[in-house]
Amino acid sequence: MNQQSLSAQAVLEDEAFVLLLELRQYVPLHPQHIRKLVRRGEFPTPVKIGGRTAFRRRDIIAWAQEQG
Repeated sequence: MNQQSLSAQAVLEDEAFVLLLELRQYVPLHPQHIRKLVRRGEFPTPVKIGGRTAFRRRDIIAWAQEQG
């Protein structure tokens, strides 16, 4: 891979999205609990992609690291 390809890959990974049901790979919380945390402003804000709830992967990783 050349430098440009590596940069493009880094951007894609940084902008990756995780669906609500896939979050257990990153945080050990039930989807209903995650929804509650979102409503309280205690979890990263989701986005809608094609009618599905998703989160920016980088936001989830940062939140998990903040939790200790």
